[in-house]
Amino acid sequence: MIKISKLLSSLKFQRVNRVLHDAGFPTISGQHYLATLSEIVEAKNAKWYLEIGSRSGKSLSKIGCNYIAIDPEFGISNPVFREAEEMHFFQMTSDEFFPGIVFAASRPNLI
Repeated sequence: MIKISKLLSSLKFQRVNRVLHDAGFPTISGQHYLATLSEIVEAKNAKWYLEIGSRSGKSLSKIGCNYIAIDPEFGISNPVFREAEEMHFFQMTSDEFFPGIVFAASRPNLI
């Protein structure tokens, strides 16, 4: 019987970068969505940001306010602990999150 570690070490993995095109979606140029998101937070003077599907924390790392992050399988790989005073991570689906959550009136400008 061959050992799994020996088998895995014998395999060669190659990263393939490819662009997937969907005929239903046009190619869009212009400002990246993360820059737009940061501008919205700043323009609204948002105190809270709610994100569903936070996985790696890439967009959370660009937000300068408190936030609530929801994801069934976090894999944070970005610097999410920045300017926020409060950061709430809920490792669950949005279907599990929303039925039991009531937002306090003291949390205005939730975007």
